[in-house]
Amino acid sequence: MAPRSLYNTAKAAEGAGDGESAERLYQRLVDDYPKERLARTARSQLQALALLGKPAPPLDVQEILGEDPGTLAALKGKVVVLVFWATWCPHCRKEMPKLEKQWARWKEKDVQVIAVTRHSKGQTTEAVQTYIDENSLTYPIVVDAGSTSRSYNVAGIPAAAVVGKDGNVVFRNHPAQITDAFLDKLLAG
Repeated sequence: MAPRSLYNTAKAAEGAGDGESAERLYQRLVDDYPKERLARTARSQLQALALLGKPAPPLDVQEILGEDPGTLAALKGKVVVLVFWATWCPHCRKEMPKLEKQWARWKEKDVQVIAVTRHSKGQTTEAVQTYIDENSLTYPIVVDAGSTSRSYNVAGIPAAAVVGKDGNVVFRNHPAQITDAFLDKLLAG
């Protein structure tokens, strides 16, 4: 199977909730085509899949902008959506206002959104606060010391993780893939 075909099949398996098949296919891509660009993406997907079903790593927060969301341990019993982003990231700049619209619906369902950023590539607290103000963001934003991003195997942004009511990671991928139907299923379970 060619690299693109392996990757697409793995992605489809992952989307269907078949983590074992996705993991096997991503690993085959890494093993059989280690120098392909898609192998690097497959490695990242493998790291993300490794988190699923495991207790959510704690947040290592340097600073909180907005309301204090509390610790993940204190949020057990709620569904928590973590979104990793930065002001200098063009894709993040598109996703964060969309997340605000979702947050307006989700908070009524007792879903907690926490945006996680790191001061990198010259980003400062002032730049983040300006972005928050310009986009009228109301969900909590925390500044990560770096270990949170590493704990969640974030290699590229935007990225997201969803923590189920039991405190275990149930999703780790792109924030645009988090749907109302997915969250409703988690809330019902």
